[in-house]
Amino acid sequence: MSVINPITNAVTTITVGDVPNSLIEKDGSLYVLCGGNPGWTPGSTQTGGKLVKINLADNTITEQIDFAATEHPSNLEVYGNNFYYTMGTSVYTKAITSTTLPTTSFLTVGTPGAYGVYGFDIIDGKIYVGDAGNYVNPGTAFVYSIDGTLLKEYTVGVSPNGFYKSPQAVNGIDDVNRLTVSVYPNPVSDVLYITSDKEAAVKIFDVTGRVVANELYTASGINVSALPAGTYFAEITVENARTVKQIVVQ
Repeated sequence: MSVINPITNAVTTITVGDVPNSLIEKDGSLYVLCGGNPGWTPGSTQTGGKLVKINLADNTITEQIDFAATEHPSNLEVYGNNFYYTMGTSVYTKAITSTTLPTTSFLTVGTPGAYGVYGFDIIDGKIYVGDAGNYVNPGTAFVYSIDGTLLKEYTVGVSPNGFYKSPQAVNGIDDVNRLTVSVYPNPVSDVLYITSDKEAAVKIFDVTGRVVANELYTASGINVSALPAGTYFAEITVENARTVKQIVVQ
């Protein structure tokens, strides 16, 4: 993995594992999921995946969990206090603090005998899975609740490999279980706070709908001092409830 200093343009590397494919920042640590070498390339040796934890304060590896030599995970995501990842046609979940890997899958998805999960994401507390099938015919998109209950299934285009949440909902959103939270101070010039004692996901949009901040809320608030003065919208999500607050940055 390469680390680029945007001020000096200096590049340093951190050796993690074979074929790193996804990474997540959580509470000051960077988690890198490596798929390992699948071994189907002629002359190559199969290696298992790794989940590597890096301390962002000094870029040192503080923890590493090895998968079996024949296991090749991908699509690392985080929701609440749990990691989610895919392997073959299965989705797995583990507590962030756990130092061991799950022995059974959380759910199995898609076409039997297919190549496996191709697209994966967690959006607003729902799990989205893309099944490419045979990579020739139309694929399938599945939507699950966070506890693994199938909610919807769609026939989509060939090889669905990603999901995107449109920011258009900022203007006139119909909230489900609307949150009763406040934001303060408003107007704000430095740090924005919200009145919630639960983990909240906060996205801030400018008036054009462009996302300018996207992070999990902590007690230290959200620093907006780098944003140009103007009007913004803060979308706050806790579990399946959300609301949008207009804020003014001075």
